[in-house]
Amino acid sequence: MARDGEGKKDYRVKVIDNITTPANAAHLKHLLLGEPWYYLKSTAYNDDDSTGGIPFESSWILMIYDNKEIMSPLMHLAHSILVKALHEQNLTVSQLIRIRAGFTTRTPEPFTHAPHVDWDVEHMSGLYYLNDSDGETIFYKDKQDTASEESSFDFSQNRKFTVDQTVTPKADRFVLFNGDTFHSSTSPTENDYRLVINYNWFP
Repeated sequence: MARDGEGKKDYRVKVIDNITTPANAAHLKHLLLGEPWYYLKSTAYNDDDSTGGIPFESSWILMIYDNKEIMSPLMHLAHSILVKALHEQNLTVSQLIRIRAGFTTRTPEPFTHAPHVDWDVEHMSGLYYLNDSDGETIFYKDKQDTASEESSFDFSQNRKFTVDQTVTPKADRFVLFNGDTFHSSTSPTENDYRLVINYNWFP
C-alpha cells in the first residue's frame, strides 16, 4: 500500500537540534516520567512471540495517539514538537498515524534491538529525544522493494543489515527520516534510561 508521495522531501536521516527550549523539553520529560507505562517484551515488534524471550529485548511504551484516537493528556505537547520540527523544514502532516513514547532502561552491556520499520506503508517517521543518553539509534542502508508483498518483519529475518549512520540521544533533538528506513534502538549502559517519542505520519 503506497500513498501519493507528491511534494514529499526525501529524508534518509536529518538531525534537528534545539526544537524547543531546555525548560520546555525538561517539563515534557518530567510529565512523561509521571505517566503509567506498559511493558513490551519485544521493543521492535511489540508483543510478537518470535523473539523467544531474548534478554534485554524488552522496554516500556506510552501510547499518546493511535488510529485517530488521543490516548494521553500529553497529546497536545507531544504533537506541538512534531509541528515545530516540520515547520522548520517546510513540511506538513496530511494525516497523523501514531505518537508513541518509548522508555528503555540501563542494561549491563549494549543491546541492539531488531532492525525494523514502524509501518508497512509509505510514510514519514520522527524521533524526539527527551534526555541525554547513550544508546544510539542505528539507521541502515538496506531497503525493501516497494513492490514486495513480504512484510518488513519477514524481510528483516536472518538478514545482515549494513549500518548507514548512528544518532546519539540528546535532549531536545529531533530526527526526521523516511518511514521505509530500517532502524534499531540500543539500550543505555551508562545512563539510567533512554526516553524518546516516536512519530509516524503521512506527508
